[in-house]
Amino acid sequence: MSSATRGFLRRGEFPADVVEAFANKCGEWDVTERVAQDGDRVLLEIPVRRLLLAGRAQ
Repeated sequence: MSSATRGFLRRGEFPADVVEAFANKCGEWDVTERVAQDGDRVLLEIPVRRLLLAGRAQ
């Protein structure tokens, strides 16, 4: 399997649309703000391979 089907980690700079989505959904949370922690903040990106419709597995 290629990494495109498995997903991957983004470190450091996140895409602008992701930053905006977090701000809109999570009460203006700025995911770019540095916080005291062990290690970097990462974004796990998992591509959708198939959709399940309500009430039926395909």
